[in-house]
Amino acid sequence: MGDINKGKEKVIEGVAGLSEKQLEEEIPLMAGPYPHKIGLYAYVGELFHHRGQIAFIRGTVKRLKERDPDFLK
Repeated sequence: MGDINKGKEKVIEGVAGLSEKQLEEEIPLMAGPYPHKIGLYAYVGELFHHRGQIAFIRGTVKRLKERDPDFLK
């Protein structure tokens, strides 16, 4: 979690430092050139998506360990 929090801080600092002109600047993405802000939006969406997956896995493991203390030993 420490690495995730450090990464989050760097992303927030980086995004906060972008000008409107930089956000509108086109960058190459898989589907073609898009404004930088679209790429950032997709990136943040991926972070939320994977954070949800991690929370799901952690919750599932916790519940399984409650039922079976030897789970994953």
